[in-house]
Amino acid sequence: MAPFRVHTIQFNNFRQYLIIGTDDNFNFQIKLFETTGAIHVVYGNMKEITNTGGIFGQVGLRGSVNTDFNNRTNSVSSNWDASTAGTSNAATSKLSSTIYPVSGTTYIWRNIPSTLNVKVIPEGYYNSSTNKLNKKDTIRAYLRNNTFPYNVVDSGTAVLDSVTFTAPFKFINGTNGNYYIVIRHRNTIETWSKAGGETFTSATVMNYDFTNLITKAYGNNMIQVDAAPIRFAIYSGDQNQDGIIDATDISNIENDATISLTGYNSSDLTGDDYVDGSDISIVENNSILGIGVVSP
Repeated sequence: MAPFRVHTIQFNNFRQYLIIGTDDNFNFQIKLFETTGAIHVVYGNMKEITNTGGIFGQVGLRGSVNTDFNNRTNSVSSNWDASTAGTSNAATSKLSSTIYPVSGTTYIWRNIPSTLNVKVIPEGYYNSSTNKLNKKDTIRAYLRNNTFPYNVVDSGTAVLDSVTFTAPFKFINGTNGNYYIVIRHRNTIETWSKAGGETFTSATVMNYDFTNLITKAYGNNMIQVDAAPIRFAIYSGDQNQDGIIDATDISNIENDATISLTGYNSSDLTGDDYVDGSDISIVENNSILGIGVVSP
């Protein structure tokens, strides 16, 4: 089921051109993974080779130009398990009655993930006495194109550390360019990064800090939660995640406070596992301010 489908191309009892009978018997699959973009080449029986001197074929990926390739060769070791990266787009691997990939051998090509360390503070979680968050929590980040209609290119989840305020996201689909970084948390306002987006370089480690400048959020859509050190946070209170903090959020949180709801739930804006007056105070204040999503 989308987006986790795998398209499998299978070659079963395949043989060389003009070879008659069953002297050749090649079996392998090419598997294309929808979500990760990975390509697997999985070998089955590849033993029956008619030509005693062996045959040579290309194994790998090629682009639209000769300089764009990523292939394998066993020219050094003559061993498919110890193949090396090809140095040209014409590199080949030998296949004979004694040199062949054993059944189950798999070559995998996949994107090198990019790591984006995002530093962000949910307003209600921040404790100015300890300069820490009241708890760790899971947040989601999206990479969006920086031009209309700002399509989502990639997304990921990570655990936000309570001491460093940092969550490490892994992205595999983002190519070099500028993107908006969009942060969502279970009871905060969706927050976009600064106007114009942020430079993204694939297969590297990058950092983005929402906490040190209010301008790091699109439309300055954050609140200062500490003066020493200066720290900014994304607004808490969007309990129902509809993009605005309003009477509905207040009503939901007040109802949960009335029954003294405890545990991990979206009405707990402070992260102390209790829904009480402190949570109500936050949502009421932000509702009065008319806080909502600010985006391009």
